[in-house]
Amino acid sequence: MRLLVFQHIGCEHPGQLRQFLAADSVEVTTVELDAGDTIPDLDPFDALWVMGGPMDVWDVKACPWLVAEKRAIAAWVRDLGRPFLGLCLGHQLLADALGGTCGPMSPPEIGVLDVELTEAGRHDPIFAEMAAVQPALQWHSVQVTQPPEGAVVLASSPVCDVQAMRVGRSAWSMQYHVEVEPDTVRTWGEVPEYKAALEATIGPDALPALIEAADDKLDDFVANSQRLYTNFMAAVEQHRLTAPRNQLGQRIGVPVDDVDVQPPDESTMQGRFCRIERLNPTAHGDSLYQVFSAADDDADWTYLPYGPFESKDEFMVWLSSVTGLDDPVFFAVVDGATGKAVGVASYLRVKPSQRSIEVGHIHFSRSLQRTPAATEAMYLMMRRAFDQGYRRYEWKCDDLNAPSRAAAQRLGFTYEGTFRQATHYKGRNRDTAWFAITDDRWPAVAAEFERWLSPDNFSDDGMQQSRLDHWS
Repeated sequence: MRLLVFQHIGCEHPGQLRQFLAADSVEVTTVELDAGDTIPDLDPFDALWVMGGPMDVWDVKACPWLVAEKRAIAAWVRDLGRPFLGLCLGHQLLADALGGTCGPMSPPEIGVLDVELTEAGRHDPIFAEMAAVQPALQWHSVQVTQPPEGAVVLASSPVCDVQAMRVGRSAWSMQYHVEVEPDTVRTWGEVPEYKAALEATIGPDALPALIEAADDKLDDFVANSQRLYTNFMAAVEQHRLTAPRNQLGQRIGVPVDDVDVQPPDESTMQGRFCRIERLNPTAHGDSLYQVFSAADDDADWTYLPYGPFESKDEFMVWLSSVTGLDDPVFFAVVDGATGKAVGVASYLRVKPSQRSIEVGHIHFSRSLQRTPAATEAMYLMMRRAFDQGYRRYEWKCDDLNAPSRAAAQRLGFTYEGTFRQATHYKGRNRDTAWFAITDDRWPAVAAEFERWLSPDNFSDDGMQQSRLDHWS
């Protein structure tokens, strides 16, 4: 059995759990992310553990590797569906990576405190043969405030509702520490961030008392970690037995119905802020030329393979040339208030037999950019594709196009890599960044769009009350 472990500081390792791993001769690969280690190919591993650390899930500027780690967690849980265990920061990263929300606690929860299993937790295999109320070492200033879509809360405490959760069949996480060994508290007390939180919460010279409290419950900690480890390894074995394999014993993908879908429906998509219509030069040409020409520079054309245009006639020739094509299929974004076309976008690389489709040729005028209509337009197009049965919805852009990369991640796309020297245009090289949303993630992404686009999320003057969540 091969275990992959993500660590964020040298002293927060699997602790007591290391003894059980050694006894079972588990092959462990540790990735020390804060030390610059890179995440390896996930495929060879049977399980992933994500440990704690002094940083927070939103500290991506100070710890830029958090972005890649979240992507890896999302890929592990959503795409590979293999057993996962997250502790403390690992618990929060699981939530954040899958579209949940984390937030600060005031005051932090620090000490040897009880956690109680929920009704679901009492029947979950990870807590089989474990007490309904368990002593636990707590040392956290952040908590999961909103679990990911579909998560099941398994344990709570009086001040933290989500002490443990399960996502899917085999991804578990705990806010508290199950890996405690004799020197854990003493060692962690030397970490500046942990020491500061401890003294601010409990008082100066709080460390000796916490060491004594942990020592008093050490036998309970060890017994609980042994049982939880046993339960987790049973889940790993069960997954290995049930994961799809061919007659040669090799892992293979999950079964997929071999059913083609239809090319994208070209009928109008109606939203609250805008509507999406099949591009028509007669109906949309004048308006599009007007709004595109209103920009004070040509920056919006830089990363498109055509434009800018010298005249309206030249623009209309191009517009007519892309109208009526089967692939790409161009649409106009029409402002709901004015009835004027203010942008274009298309479906392209449509593969009905593979149920894959891409959105591209996106050119939003300055009047459309950064408006609710711009977000809604993208949502309407992706909803149409998934409603028709497509499994994969792609977004590709020049790797140097920072606004496009940021937009893709804001809209819920997952970055999948960069294809170097993928093509060339306008006399220059293009490295292409790939992003995608897949149908297994779509329900959670769609729910977030619906929440954000709801009238309740906008003030009387049209300002958003909360942002569209990042899914990276």
